[in-house]
Amino acid sequence: MILRHFLETLRNVPIDAEPEELEAAAQQEQQQQQEITPTVQLQRDIATILEPHFQSEALVTQCLAWAEKQQHIMDFTRSGALTSAFALLKRGISMVLEYNQAHPDFPLSPAVIESYITKRLVFAILWGFSGSMVMKGRVELGEFVRSMTTIPLPDSSIPLIDYHVRVSDGEWFAWKERVPRIEVDPRNLAGSDVVIPTIDTGIITTLFSLRCY
Repeated sequence: MILRHFLETLRNVPIDAEPEELEAAAQQEQQQQQEITPTVQLQRDIATILEPHFQSEALVTQCLAWAEKQQHIMDFTRSGALTSAFALLKRGISMVLEYNQAHPDFPLSPAVIESYITKRLVFAILWGFSGSMVMKGRVELGEFVRSMTTIPLPDSSIPLIDYHVRVSDGEWFAWKERVPRIEVDPRNLAGSDVVIPTIDTGIITTLFSLRCY
C-alpha cells in the first residue's frame, strides 16, 4: 500500500508541491482536469522506471524484509525506513528536474535518467534501511543488494555503502572522490577548532542536508 501510494503520488503531484497543494492536485486528478506538465510527465516516466522494483518480492520489499531482521541501534519500523528511503529517492528525482531546468538545451537523456534513478534507488535503500545499523550491517545490506538485483553496481572490492551516484551521467562514484585535500599545519593540530574532512563527515553532511534522519 505504501509503495503503491508513493508511485501514484509521484505520477500525479509535482514533487516540489507544498502540503496545501497536495489536496488540490488530488482533486484535479480525480476530475481529470490536471494539466500534464513536463515536470509531471517526467515524474510519470520515472515512476514507470521504478515500478518493477516496487513489486511484491522485488528489490524494495526484499531489502526491507532483510533489514527488519537485523540489529539496529534505534527502534526499526517499516514505515520509518520507507520514509527515509523515499526522502533520499525524492531528492534524487528533484536533482533530475533541477538538472534539466538548468540545461534546457541539453537535458538528460532517457537512458541517463533510467541509469541514475535505478542506482539512486539502490542508494536510497542502503541508507534509508540501514541508517540505524552499525557499519557491519550496512555493508551486509550492500552485499544482499548485490545478490539479488540486475541494476548495474560498482566494483565489489569496495563496499556498496561507500558509493554515491552522479546525476549528470548516471554513474557511480566513490565517496572518497569528494573528500577535499587539505594541508594542516602540525602546530595547529592540538587546537579544538581543527576540522579535517573525511569520507564519514562527507556522508553525514549529505544525509543530514536531506533531513532524512
